[in-house]
Amino acid sequence: MAVAALLAGTRPLIAIGIKRAKQLGGGPLNWAALIAPILASGTAVLFIIFYDQTLAAVSEASRLRTAIGPSLKWYEEMTRYNDLFGPATDGSLARRFAVLMLVFAIAFVGVSLARRGGIPGVPMGPASRLLGITVASFLFLTLTPTKWTHHFGAFAGVAAGVAALLAVAMAPTVLKSARNRLVTLSVLLLITAFAMTGTNRWWHVANYGVPFGDRPPLLLGRGVANWLLALALLVFIVAAVFHVLELRGEPGRPPWWVRAITTTPVLIITGIVVAAQVASMSVAALKQYPAYSIARSNIDAIGGEPCGLARDVLVETNPNSGFLAPVGEAGIADALEEGGNTSFTPNGLAPDLTPDQVALENEASTLVALGEQDASGEQQTLDPTGISPGERLQVAGINGSFAPLPFGLDPQLVPVLGSFQTGDQRSASLTTGWYALPSSHDDNPLLVVTAAGRVAGIDAFDRPIRGQQLDIEFGIAEGDDFAVIHTATPIDIGPMPSWRNLRVPLDQVPEEATAVRLVARDDDLDPNQWLAITPPRIPQLDTLQSIVGSDTPTMIDWSIGLAFPCQQPFVHRNGVIDMPEYRIAGDFELKLGTDIAQGSAGGGPVGLVSLVGREQPMATYLRDDWGRDWGSLSRYVHYTPESTPADIDHETVRRSGLWHPGPIR
Repeated sequence: MAVAALLAGTRPLIAIGIKRAKQLGGGPLNWAALIAPILASGTAVLFIIFYDQTLAAVSEASRLRTAIGPSLKWYEEMTRYNDLFGPATDGSLARRFAVLMLVFAIAFVGVSLARRGGIPGVPMGPASRLLGITVASFLFLTLTPTKWTHHFGAFAGVAAGVAALLAVAMAPTVLKSARNRLVTLSVLLLITAFAMTGTNRWWHVANYGVPFGDRPPLLLGRGVANWLLALALLVFIVAAVFHVLELRGEPGRPPWWVRAITTTPVLIITGIVVAAQVASMSVAALKQYPAYSIARSNIDAIGGEPCGLARDVLVETNPNSGFLAPVGEAGIADALEEGGNTSFTPNGLAPDLTPDQVALENEASTLVALGEQDASGEQQTLDPTGISPGERLQVAGINGSFAPLPFGLDPQLVPVLGSFQTGDQRSASLTTGWYALPSSHDDNPLLVVTAAGRVAGIDAFDRPIRGQQLDIEFGIAEGDDFAVIHTATPIDIGPMPSWRNLRVPLDQVPEEATAVRLVARDDDLDPNQWLAITPPRIPQLDTLQSIVGSDTPTMIDWSIGLAFPCQQPFVHRNGVIDMPEYRIAGDFELKLGTDIAQGSAGGGPVGLVSLVGREQPMATYLRDDWGRDWGSLSRYVHYTPESTPADIDHETVRRSGLWHPGPIR
């Protein structure tokens, strides 16, 4: 865009240069004195680029990024616009509206300059150069190897200038015809309607609680885009009426109501859209409170609490310590089937708990199963809890199960029962014994059941999820037994069928409840429909900020990094990295993409660190927003605990900026 500005001003710049050079007497030195500041303004940025890297390093990095990608050719620029008008976040209404309004402004101002020879009150030279800069910038944008729609943000400065020209060109003193003014308003409404076919969606944590974050905006049960389209057609019909009147020689002065609605249409429409965007974020803050939102986080930062999401993510400090004690004399293993068990077994889990490949609603691409590629190029899928397909314990757990447990649960302390069966399928049912609830649980807001398989429920879009029935019953003492006073369906954030923590907020449970039990039923004979559970627990929780802190080397995925400003990214020094102790990743779908970009195939840190240690996912929850998949926290466990940091020998060698030891493979 800087080059476009120089190109747009080339003719007057050369004329000024020739005039000044003649005044100075001409000659090479005088010309150099005039040209040098221009070259300096364009090349000063090179000082920043090459402050701590050489030309060879920049060239090799560019080559490597092009090879790895995402890197597209200039003639694939349409990809950017496919995304802009697609259903994903790249095509949100805020992005669409800004770009469409800019294109409209360019077209209208361009026609005004060409047809009228200028815009009254605006110098022709600056106006045409500003328009030339903007149009040329669209062409230069095609040269960027990545095609993200957020690159349109670079137009903010020049777009404001073009919008100012548009406002002048549409002024009543310039655009006097009622027909033309109404046609222009109709086109503006049509553009706004098209923008409103996108969702009001924002990236990751910014989308929490935002109205219509998963669908186009609605008004009275119908899409806002449809209402605007109808209004645009109505205005166009009225414009056609005025066109007929003008053909009959009855133009006259536009009626007062035409002047009222067409005086500043760009200001009014853009003002409404901006106000709606601000209002939507305000509604999100109120809807989420006291849970996390971008607005609340910003207010907290102003008040001296700058650590963002790290203060709201709660982490189980010791998952094995929170299990509820069985009522009676049964041990924890026997209590899991004390109420009755049919066909639930300690090893009733499928050997592969890899999450289903899911096609996300409103996404342009299908997400693939989590995994890396081995040397043969075959996909090796992994459970997001770090358990490999088919992995089995060498020593049986407390109730004879050989299934490894997630989130740091110890099989020697925690029993598990599942309904997965091979061969002939039979219905299965399980009722656990009663477990005693603590008299007070103000500091521990959740009851949690670690489960795998498929559990019936409702997804984020209020659609039923096919699965097996799991009820959590709460009771009060009644003689020698308990009477059920409340039945809860646990919150399940997925993904299925992998291990995850189902949860019930205890503030939704009657205060008089003194015991809890689990009731599971698997009547589906589909081999893929099964359920496995562990005993209920009330976990001890602490914030991510307290556990990870601000000094511990941490791998923070780029997609979520801005939400964790207080955590310390692992440091790279002299070609050696700190071994991170934790990894903070985005939600499940987001992590699928970042695992590819940051994995070994992309030359990223996930692939590098996996050579030294493995991820051990930790159980986490988002405070006061218990059904939200905020992301994940994992602890890195070294393969060789006795490994020692590398010894680094330093020496200084002077090299040419063109020197490099060889290409990176």
